[in-house]
Amino acid sequence: MGDGNGQNLRFVTLDPSGNKLTDIVLTVPNDNTNTNRPGLKWTGSVFAITWQGTSKFYAEVGEDGQTVVVNKRVATDNEWSSVNANSFNGTVVSNGGKIYFSDTNINQELVSAVSGSNTWPFIAWTGSKYGIVWMNVQNNQLQLYFGTK
Repeated sequence: MGDGNGQNLRFVTLDPSGNKLTDIVLTVPNDNTNTNRPGLKWTGSVFAITWQGTSKFYAEVGEDGQTVVVNKRVATDNEWSSVNANSFNGTVVSNGGKIYFSDTNINQELVSAVSGSNTWPFIAWTGSKYGIVWMNVQNNQLQLYFGTK
């Protein structure tokens, strides 16, 4: 979501019907002018999140989707690589302003047709389901969406 000081990164959880359950803002007060390349990984106990501003940043959010477990900070190379590495068969792409999911059994299933510009999708595997996060811009307001498959 845009603000007077730059952009914020939002972490949102949704129920299976797409209804918003939680919505928190992740910002770094001294570097919130850019929130590019968001990454998301489920570690088994927390959501690990990375994004890039003038540095690469890292945060962890608890399973409840509300509790920030590790405050925002510059990411180590290992944290950045770990969150942004895929080790599963699912993929997610942005095509024509919509987000699509594919795996070995599904080809291009529509995940979201939220209006606005839907870009930078990223996927994570929990061992039992996929989590997908993507950036959406509507009326110059940056938003981050999260869904599960």
